[in-house]
Amino acid sequence: MSTPTRSEATQPVALVAAAVVAILVVVAVVLFGVVRPPQLAPLDGLSFTGTVAYLDWTDEACVIVVRPDGDRDEAWCGDDGGELVGWTDAGLQLRRWAATDRELLTIDPDSGEVVHRSDADGADFLDPHRGHDLAEVRDGGQLEVRVDGQVLWTTDADERYSIHGTWPSPDGAWVALQDSADRLLLVPADGSAEPVVWTEDVDGYATIVWRDVSAPDA
Repeated sequence: MSTPTRSEATQPVALVAAAVVAILVVVAVVLFGVVRPPQLAPLDGLSFTGTVAYLDWTDEACVIVVRPDGDRDEAWCGDDGGELVGWTDAGLQLRRWAATDRELLTIDPDSGEVVHRSDADGADFLDPHRGHDLAEVRDGGQLEVRVDGQVLWTTDADERYSIHGTWPSPDGAWVALQDSADRLLLVPADGSAEPVVWTEDVDGYATIVWRDVSAPDA
């Protein structure tokens, strides 16, 4: 009788593990239900010229650039990780973390080339949040999202649905929102219309950095 190979011997264990995971997912859905985010229209047809960037940590630290039409480009990736801290005329600024130093990289968002390096110690950085205050007010099944006291959006929502972060545009016309469904939403800063979905599958709790943006056409 032949002796099972290592891969053959581990197959039953893998199958059992997969079955356990599947059962746990089913139980969680039965007990807690599926959190369905509010249904929103896509960005299509909106006159908008803004561009943002954020860091995606799915596999390694990658700078993702979101274009005005919702298309995304992977501009740069690195093993050390870092913190996206600003956007200048020369490109995106990333404070790179390393074991022995802190380096400020300037990255061309189109080519992904590092166009400048400097010592990050003691440098002044843009605060991507700019001190804006996010508040979520719930009343029964209704959610009201406020930024700096301004009501941006009121919607029916599951109590487990939430907004992770808000980032007003440099011209003050728009606010980018990241929600718990990993969507990047775009809403007028005066709350005059409900959000649209700019792009989806935005990693975790991203920090959004805006490039200069033009106001929409009248």
